[in-house]
Amino acid sequence: MWGTRARRAGRMLCLFILMAMMAASSALEAKTDGKRHALLIAINDYAHWTPLNNPIPDMRTLAAELRHRYGFLPEVVENPTREDIVAKLRRYIRQDYGPDDQLVIAFAGHGTYDAVSDIGYLVAKDSYTSSDDPNFLSTIPYPWLLALIDNIDSPNILLIVDACYSGSLSDFGGRMRGGGDGGGAVRRFLTAGGKEYVPDGDVNQHTPFMRRLLKGLRALKTASDTVRLGPLYGKFMRNVEPSPRIGSFGQHAGMEDFVFTLRNAAPAPRPQLAIASTTAAAPAAAVASVAVAVPVARAAAPRLRPKPERLSDRDIRFAFEKLEIFDAGRNSEGDFPNQFRAQKKNGRAVVVDLESSLMWQQAGSEYRLTIDEAVAYIKRLNEEAYGGYRDWRLPTVEELGSLIEPQRKADSLYISPRFDTEQEACWTADRDRRTTDVYFVSFNTGKVRQGYGGPKAFVRAVRSL
Repeated sequence: MWGTRARRAGRMLCLFILMAMMAASSALEAKTDGKRHALLIAINDYAHWTPLNNPIPDMRTLAAELRHRYGFLPEVVENPTREDIVAKLRRYIRQDYGPDDQLVIAFAGHGTYDAVSDIGYLVAKDSYTSSDDPNFLSTIPYPWLLALIDNIDSPNILLIVDACYSGSLSDFGGRMRGGGDGGGAVRRFLTAGGKEYVPDGDVNQHTPFMRRLLKGLRALKTASDTVRLGPLYGKFMRNVEPSPRIGSFGQHAGMEDFVFTLRNAAPAPRPQLAIASTTAAAPAAAVASVAVAVPVARAAAPRLRPKPERLSDRDIRFAFEKLEIFDAGRNSEGDFPNQFRAQKKNGRAVVVDLESSLMWQQAGSEYRLTIDEAVAYIKRLNEEAYGGYRDWRLPTVEELGSLIEPQRKADSLYISPRFDTEQEACWTADRDRRTTDVYFVSFNTGKVRQGYGGPKAFVRAVRSL
């Protein structure tokens, strides 16, 4: 009898403990997340360096995304001096932070590098060039920058640097602590490249790095509450040229990832990654695989369909949504992330898109042509080895559609200023599934259209790299 009572008491105790655990879990899930801060520093105008196009517009756009989509309270600091930057960081060090607070710190502007010391530097508005400041005393060394930021008490910090040689900061990552229990703070960095030059980009076009970062942040739909830095990098950042770097820094770094949570959504749990801690700083590529468990090897560029097909409007709509191609009628939210490079090949002007691995004629046919004349035009290009190549062809709807810009650009056309604007409507190689009419892209309207009854359009030939 006593054994029976003991068993009943044991069951009651287990039930009590289980109910207590469930209540604690519910309380944890119901807990609101902490405050989200962002310090965004951008420098376009310099006293001793050449001006830049995109840092300030980029940081303003990033601030809007962080505020409206993710509920951050951003502070944008424009064209600060070295003293301004240091004072601002020290102010953030003196602030109080809660256990769930987040802080994004981003820099956009010039960076420089000292090959003697193998150290990179952030360039402020009043920094001198290396010829006038050979000891780099007017700049901000990345190791010192990391030390300042690591001393900010926010438990979750992401550092974003869109500047030349910014990847050199990965050489100074601190000892990763936290062990198997997931302790330690979140200290992550994302840089626009390694120890190399990174492009500024055309005016109001965003830098290639920022364009992909914004696309990744905008890709989060309401069906999903969170996006983690590691998967964001893996899906959106690896095909940028030059290759961005990702990793951890600081003496307080744990092994968890930085998490962006949609505004008004419950905070995501911070999972323990199955990663061994390291006692030495690793190169950027190694840190990426160790810290956030994502590969950093460059993936092949996304392939746009190269062979012509018979398509329906639904086919085009589905393809454009999948590939994030803009069409004013079918996919107004699209924005294909081109990375254009203007080149000369055997005296011929071409434009290479690193994102799609395609080479385009910078201009195209001089006159509008029927589709049969367009095919003959392509044949002539290959016979004369235009630009040194004999594999030119008419582009598919997806390939030519990837050139449509979401806003009017050159001469009020939906196309990059890198291209000649005479060819405002161009043939594709695809036909309608039912009528067999040939599709063309109108850069006047930003839409794919059909060539009813055999009208004339220009040709902009393409070839695969």
